[in-house]
Amino acid sequence: MKVPHRIKEVRESHRDGDKKLSGIKVAKMLNISSQYYYEIERGEKNLSVDLASDLADLFNVTVDYLIGREKENEDTVSQPRKYELTDKNITTEINISLDGKLLTQKEIKFAIENLRLLRKFRD
Repeated sequence: MKVPHRIKEVRESHRDGDKKLSGIKVAKMLNISSQYYYEIERGEKNLSVDLASDLADLFNVTVDYLIGREKENEDTVSQPRKYELTDKNITTEINISLDGKLLTQKEIKFAIENLRLLRKFRD
């Protein structure tokens, strides 16, 4: 499978509410223009190592899977990633979904505030 096709396939397998995740939204999350992103998906631009890594992190796949060196995506449960949540990155760098829908910034902040409160009373 060619890289552009795999990138599009992975993007379209992710949901943004009831719809497939758009390339425009992905571009925004990666801080690149949507034109540049779609050029990568069409194979008109080459994927840089940094951008491949960012896309892999965003879609929770390996870079090898994204570029077609792995036929199957590794089970992320067997290799959990550690990610430190901070007030700064929680709403700008992380996309969290629940039941196939991306959580809003307000929902994420609410959940974190409740987790902190729970820990405070538990300790």
